[in-house]
Amino acid sequence: MEATTTASVSPNGVPTEHILPPFAKPVAMAPLLSEWPEHYLTRRSQLKRGTVQLSSGRTVAYTDDCAHLPEGSTETVKTVVCIHGMCQSKALFLLPTPLDGVRQISIDRFGYGDSSGDAGYSDTKDNWLAGPDSGYLLMDEQCLDYVEFIDKMGIDKCYLIGHSAGTLVGQATAMLLEKKEGFLLQGVALMGAMVPPHHNKLKNDATWWDLPFQTGTMKSNVNMMEGLSKRGCCFDMLCVFEMVSSSMVYKNRSTKDPGFAGLYTATMKNDDGGSEARFTEMDTNPFMVAATLEAYLHGMNYTATMTCDMYRLMGSSWGHLDDGTITAPMLVFNGEFDTPMPTSLLQFFPKVYPQAKTQVLEGHGHSTMFLELERIMKELVAL
Repeated sequence: MEATTTASVSPNGVPTEHILPPFAKPVAMAPLLSEWPEHYLTRRSQLKRGTVQLSSGRTVAYTDDCAHLPEGSTETVKTVVCIHGMCQSKALFLLPTPLDGVRQISIDRFGYGDSSGDAGYSDTKDNWLAGPDSGYLLMDEQCLDYVEFIDKMGIDKCYLIGHSAGTLVGQATAMLLEKKEGFLLQGVALMGAMVPPHHNKLKNDATWWDLPFQTGTMKSNVNMMEGLSKRGCCFDMLCVFEMVSSSMVYKNRSTKDPGFAGLYTATMKNDDGGSEARFTEMDTNPFMVAATLEAYLHGMNYTATMTCDMYRLMGSSWGHLDDGTITAPMLVFNGEFDTPMPTSLLQFFPKVYPQAKTQVLEGHGHSTMFLELERIMKELVAL
């Protein structure tokens, strides 16, 4: 089935080609970024961009890194679908050099980038005092749309890779893809990952609700979101998350200064963990800095996005996916100093997925692990 795509204007009225604005001032990093790196702009220009209209009325925006592939090679290439985490966008998965024989499709999740808004909020509404409405998408419902997207892109076999919150979305999508007749899920890679909090194989495991959250930011988040009803929202908790997440949203995307080094530093160094050597490696790589800046620049579309994500991922049932599983080969990578997703979470993957191979990324935190993306991608497509 062929995708019905458009590459002109997104559902939010934002041009999908995203002409990146100039920096109003150098970004305070080493080396200083006073403009977008030429290599980054060149790689960006090689991407095919579009949106796919779904039967639900929502749209999924994507980039397709396929210009390096020979014509007529559709049957022989390996397709990887990339799913980003909270506060970011598909831009985070751009590699400095495309992988030979690999077609990389990166999507914006609902509420991010150029995809439709979260089902609990309209695309234009940004009222942090209002909770999600009755149309709020739970995990298993949301991922049905991503499965339809993959189908409409004409893909009948692929690999999945997710980061952070995208690892939970990736697991739910993988469970649904394996149930799809005639579809071959070839492998899954998870970066900065956790298993589904409500999976039935963990509900009687006391360590799951204790040990992983003795450290890191996830402890307070889980405690807050656990109290929410399946389709409602506690006002006080909503306020807390909106106040936190509002700092990640920019009201005027056409004129603002994207050189938000303060946000970058706070997110990468204060919240995400990592060794000083890894931070230096990240900060001195202009391509990686540019990808991170764009991912945040065109990430969350309104302040409620983070609340919707936290509720969906941590405080709601996964429906029929509570008993779900994945049989495809699986690789799981968590950073040694990852704060949101500590390495203690890795011990639970074999309990849910016996085939999972886990690895601690030495020195890395939650975001510096993108320095390893090329290696991780190569290991994934070699499964």
